[in-house]
Amino acid sequence: MLTLFLDFCSHRKIIAVVRDSETLAEKELADHTDEAAVMPAIEECVKQAGGSLNKIERIAAVMGPGGFMSQRVGLSIANALSWSLQIPIGGLHLSDLYAARVDGDVLWIHSTKKQLLFIRGFGKYATTWPEPVTITLDELKTVTEGFYFGEVLPEQATVLQIKPLADMKTVSDVLPNLLDSISYEKKSLVPWYGRGA
Repeated sequence: MLTLFLDFCSHRKIIAVVRDSETLAEKELADHTDEAAVMPAIEECVKQAGGSLNKIERIAAVMGPGGFMSQRVGLSIANALSWSLQIPIGGLHLSDLYAARVDGDVLWIHSTKKQLLFIRGFGKYATTWPEPVTITLDELKTVTEGFYFGEVLPEQATVLQIKPLADMKTVSDVLPNLLDSISYEKKSLVPWYGRGA
């Protein structure tokens, strides 16, 4: 199954094309890429994979959290392609993309404001934070052991007692299995902003 993957929520924005157990092409966009350059970049990535847009059979997209405009642009493009190509679309949370890249006991944290972050636990931390929720920086500073992955502000990282995880699998390596694990349907994706989290 030929799948187009879009992640515009991460600081590192990724377009990839996956077929079955292989990532055929991957392209990274600069953080502030002009929206007019996005469709040509998608078409180029699909072409590098040896296909064309009309050969894509499904779309997967990260729904959030992320920068407000990047998140909305990415999901708008994913939804428009799904509708125009009449193919199913599936969404995943940014923490799921990170979690697929590691094994073991680790915390996913993602800055949302200077004093507020999203957190989700994996492994032994899953009992405390099984779903993404918000936590204050002061609360997070009380976690004294373990490792984290995700995107935090430099000033936040300097006050944390837990350490950043240095070794993770590449996105290309985990995409085939991850994209097969999510559900797809012909229904527009809605951005995940974390309200109520």
